[in-house]
Amino acid sequence: MSRVYNFSAGPAVLPEEVLKEAADEMMDYKGSGMSVMEMSHRGKIFDGIIKEAEADLRDIMNIPDNYKVLFLQGGASQFFAEVPMNMMKNKKAGYIITGQWAKKAFQEAKIYGEAVELASSADKTFSYIPDCSDLPITDDMDYVYICENNTIYGTKFKTLPDTKGKDLVSDVSSCFLSEPIDVAKYAVVYGGVQKNIGPAGVVIAIIREDLITDNIVVRPVTPNANQVVQCFVDRNASAYERATVATACATIPMTCNAGSSSAIFDNELNISPTDLTALPISE
Repeated sequence: MSRVYNFSAGPAVLPEEVLKEAADEMMDYKGSGMSVMEMSHRGKIFDGIIKEAEADLRDIMNIPDNYKVLFLQGGASQFFAEVPMNMMKNKKAGYIITGQWAKKAFQEAKIYGEAVELASSADKTFSYIPDCSDLPITDDMDYVYICENNTIYGTKFKTLPDTKGKDLVSDVSSCFLSEPIDVAKYAVVYGGVQKNIGPAGVVIAIIREDLITDNIVVRPVTPNANQVVQCFVDRNASAYERATVATACATIPMTCNAGSSSAIFDNELNISPTDLTALPISE
């Protein structure tokens, strides 16, 4: 069988060793007598899977202890709503519009409160990152939102915006695990996993724990971050909803086989810089 380099924006190529391990364990996951597709998301085996996945991610990204890591359904697009649902307590937030995904998140936030356009590069088809050194941020804004990498337009925030003390929320779907980041500079970092981490269908959200409360303005149960956190923190509590265990399992060997954060962030695909210039810029 001939394998190709799949440089799709996502789902993207997975390491062969990951695919082979998943195939080998499809009928019998680590001697459990069942496929990971069949097991209980409340059982001890899956509890081990999700704990290992979180531990690997914390190690690779050097995530501080005061941040929670959540594996959620719906992808990044659903999280466009979950951010204002959980964080827009004053019903006002600032958005920097640098592409279609930031624009979609901005439109979604308007449903839950006043979403203010702080800056935009729409005037030149999102071909640049606007100056974010002195944004018109007001005291009553709950957070500032960015989409950090915009693959459709080939732009990226090289310097994070000056939020004037307001919490920074960043969609990093297009650059998740592609380079080291300082998680402590963000209130929330989230992204779909399909570009750099695993199969499509899951969003990983890294949330500073002081933001996770029951004092939520609009709170359907599923997007309530506190409800999800309690299921992870209290191992005696029942997991609220079935997680996509296949993605969690694919994430584990990918990170473990990497060995360290340097292996993740270094170019170990044996692809030359010349080859990389041919990659399509797409979302």
